[in-house]
Amino acid sequence: MYLSRGDTIYVPSMFIERRGEELLELLQDAIREGLTGTHAVALDQEVLQLRESSR
Repeated sequence: MYLSRGDTIYVPSMFIERRGEELLELLQDAIREGLTGTHAVALDQEVLQLRESSR
Protein backbone atom coordinates (compact mmCIF):
# COMPACT_ATOMS: atom_id res chain seq x y z
CA MET A 1 0.00 0.00 0.00
CA TYR A 2 1.49 3.34 -1.01
CA LEU A 3 0.58 6.47 0.94
CA SER A 4 2.46 8.80 -1.36
CA ARG A 5 5.69 8.72 -3.29
CA GLY A 6 8.32 7.26 -0.96
CA ASP A 7 5.85 6.28 1.79
CA THR A 8 5.02 2.57 2.02
CA ILE A 9 3.21 0.20 4.37
CA TYR A 10 4.00 -3.51 4.04
CA VAL A 11 1.02 -5.71 4.93
CA PRO A 12 1.35 -9.51 5.28
CA SER A 13 -1.44 -11.24 3.34
CA MET A 14 -2.53 -13.23 6.42
CA PHE A 15 -3.63 -9.97 8.08
CA ILE A 16 -5.71 -9.05 5.03
CA GLU A 17 -7.38 -12.47 5.02
CA ARG A 18 -7.93 -12.94 8.76
CA ARG A 19 -8.08 -9.47 10.30
CA GLY A 20 -9.40 -7.28 7.50
CA GLU A 21 -11.65 -5.04 9.60
CA GLU A 22 -8.98 -4.34 12.22
CA LEU A 23 -6.38 -3.78 9.50
CA LEU A 24 -8.57 -1.30 7.65
CA GLU A 25 -9.15 0.69 10.83
CA LEU A 26 -5.43 0.72 11.64
CA LEU A 27 -4.52 1.96 8.15
CA GLN A 28 -7.26 4.61 8.09
CA ASP A 29 -6.03 5.97 11.43
CA ALA A 30 -2.43 6.03 10.20
CA ILE A 31 -3.37 7.90 7.03
CA ARG A 32 -5.46 10.42 9.00
CA GLU A 33 -2.50 11.02 11.32
CA GLY A 34 -0.21 11.68 8.34
CA LEU A 35 2.08 8.66 8.66
CA THR A 36 5.19 9.02 6.49
CA GLY A 37 8.12 6.77 5.73
CA THR A 38 8.25 2.99 5.47
CA HIS A 39 6.30 0.88 7.94
CA ALA A 40 5.17 -2.72 8.29
CA VAL A 41 2.08 -4.11 9.97
CA ALA A 42 3.07 -6.36 12.87
CA LEU A 43 1.30 -8.32 15.56
CA ASP A 44 2.12 -7.45 19.17
CA GLN A 45 0.25 -9.35 21.88
CA GLU A 46 -2.61 -10.07 19.47
CA VAL A 47 -2.96 -6.40 18.45
CA LEU A 48 -2.05 -5.12 14.97
CA GLN A 49 0.45 -2.26 15.04
CA LEU A 50 2.54 -0.29 12.60
CA ARG A 51 6.30 -0.49 13.07
CA GLU A 52 9.03 1.40 11.25
CA SER A 53 10.69 -0.75 8.64
CA SER A 54 14.03 -0.47 6.87
CA ARG A 55 12.81 -2.60 3.99
